Amino acid sequence: MMKYTKILALLTTFFLLFSCMDENEISNTYEKSTLVNQNQNHPLNIPVYANDQLIVQYQQGVSALQKMRLRNSFEVMNYKICENCDGLIEKWFFSPDVNLEHKKASIKGDEGAEPEGIINVDNEFTFRFERESNQSHTGSQFPSYDNKIAHNNGIVIAVFDSGINYNFSGFTNPFLYDANRSPQYYPSNSGWNFVSHNSNFYDDYYIQHGTKVSYIINKTLDSLNIPHQILPVKVSGANGKASYFDILCGMCFIDQKADIAQMSLGWYSNSNAPINTIFINKLKEYSNQILFVTSAGNNNSNNDDILHYPSSYPQTNLLAIAAANKSLTKFASFSNFGDNSVDFLAPGENIFFDSSTRISGTSYAAPYVSAIAAKIMYQNGNVPPDQIENFLINYGTPLPTLTGLKNTKYNLLIN
Repeated sequence: MMKYTKILALLTTFFLLFSCMDENEISNTYEKSTLVNQNQNHPLNIPVYANDQLIVQYQQGVSALQKMRLRNSFEVMNYKICENCDGLIEKWFFSPDVNLEHKKASIKGDEGAEPEGIINVDNEFTFRFERESNQSHTGSQFPSYDNKIAHNNGIVIAVFDSGINYNFSGFTNPFLYDANRSPQYYPSNSGWNFVSHNSNFYDDYYIQHGTKVSYIINKTLDSLNIPHQILPVKVSGANGKASYFDILCGMCFIDQKADIAQMSLGWYSNSNAPINTIFINKLKEYSNQILFVTSAGNNNSNNDDILHYPSSYPQTNLLAIAAANKSLTKFASFSNFGDNSVDFLAPGENIFFDSSTRISGTSYAAPYVSAIAAKIMYQNGNVPPDQIENFLINYGTPLPTLTGLKNTKYNLLIN
């Protein structure tokens, strides 16, 4: 393993390789030189931290007046709330010349205890989706999606991604979440766009990432005759960039709606990076309610050593999925791995999307596992999310040629 102290010495190389980002993003990077991929010689998907923003999580039952007093107390210039949520997560904006780490420390208190009314405070950051292979863009974003809404009592899979092109020809049957079934009203027929703050969750990312992920889930469950609905949670725009705050808002949004959360996204970190306490807190909150299925990453690196989130979180209701090669005999060459941090493999190379497009990536391996998890939930009643892993162990197939340095926790293929 290349130690982080050695990696820091590659700072100059990192800036040159990261030149595709704009200057403002580079200047705001919290950790500008932590990781460089040893195998492909380009920077990993490193988060870009804001220098004037923090995210706070309030206690249950905190009043609007108490929130206002807390904002005033910490000199918050502006704030942003999560749409269609419980009002317990806010993004705070400070003066551009603020010392953000001092501000964060003052909010947490001298002994790490947040003031009354606040239970967690995190740094805000953005990150870009990892590049996948053989992409295409199809369809129009204008026709209505009402005829794609599924009216059934099946498993609900929330897809955190770039949205869905509901006009893609592969979506032959209704498959979108029916908002009328939700116990929590919100102004949408189906999903939500946390980037533009409206109900237009169309996939405008040129590689149609969310469409591909959703298509794999939908096609697999259709072939298994498992009733289901896909709930679009759009957290990435046309530039393929997502923010931590929008993902947290999406996690709040799917409460009481989804059985499974599909997250084919991720960012890299190290021991010096801020801990994402609110994300971990939400995972624990949903431990008996929602299963999170995540992609392991596409940099042929060990997630035990170079942490990739959210796949490296240890919570029992979260699964990390690596990609098998096209012959399903071993890891795909690009796939991340990890004895402790990655759970299973699934098909992830040369996947059929349409008649002219094949796609590869752990992003497309993870939705297979979401589909099989939905099958398990549907056929076995109310299986708790933290028990799905045990079902998958019995469902998985050992790979006969899986040897060498690349391994997962179980070395089983879910197909």
